Amino acid sequence: MTAWIKAALFLLCFAVLGGVVASVMWFKVHVFEKGAEAKDELEEIRKVKVAPHDFSPRLFSEAVTALADKDQEGARAKLVEILQFHREGSHGDAALRLLGELNMDQLMSADASLGKRSIEVASGQSVNSIARQNQCTFHYIVRVNGLTNPAALQPHDRLWVCPLDFKVVVRLDASRLYLMRDDKFFKVYDLLAVRRPPGMRVPVRTKVTDKKVYINGRQVMLSSESYHQAEKAVDFGNSLSLRSVSEGEDVPERSFGVFMRESDVDELMTVLRVGNRVEINP
Repeated sequence: MTAWIKAALFLLCFAVLGGVVASVMWFKVHVFEKGAEAKDELEEIRKVKVAPHDFSPRLFSEAVTALADKDQEGARAKLVEILQFHREGSHGDAALRLLGELNMDQLMSADASLGKRSIEVASGQSVNSIARQNQCTFHYIVRVNGLTNPAALQPHDRLWVCPLDFKVVVRLDASRLYLMRDDKFFKVYDLLAVRRPPGMRVPVRTKVTDKKVYINGRQVMLSSESYHQAEKAVDFGNSLSLRSVSEGEDVPERSFGVFMRESDVDELMTVLRVGNRVEINP
């Protein structure tokens, strides 16, 4: 009887042990290994970059509609939203350019936007002296105030002025010139050509050192009556200057500089002043 009991107990223990082993194997296959597989799958899912939805077309359309309704600030808000959150979207570059045009239009308007203020002309003042005193340029004052004869300025006349504290950032890799104000984007321009002086290395940090106007190769005053028909150049120092060239036109040999459309150079001549910072980056 004792032998049978011992045998039964042995078989019972063996069965329990087998059940434990089977349970462990089941957990290993169905829980631990499946859990590890699920973890691996989750890691793979995390590696997949899901492209955010491109809201730039809708926002750009809303900006254009706001401009049509003469809501410049509403348009600006939409364009800034594109650049902040959807810069790589299909309308990111268009938003950048439209915002630049909007900024420049506001800068050239005779109102108090973008830091402009109205001053009263004092006795003995000229457009040049007012420009120097208010950190702007002769041609900016002439253009914004619609002066047809700057020499006829009279005491007590009122003029709009604005500090033109811009920075020029040239990106050689992108063939673009960025106009910055308070280290924020203001406008972008396309470069048609760049020719660096021999030995010049980038990046370069410099300033606008001079602004020149030429008639038939002869330098004349910035206030010359022939200014609008003249060739213009903004000197950046380091034997480098900003000049105009026609699209498809070859840059003259031994002419070093950043070459842009004539209309763009005219605009920059209006808003850049001696002392503005310049960066030329690779």
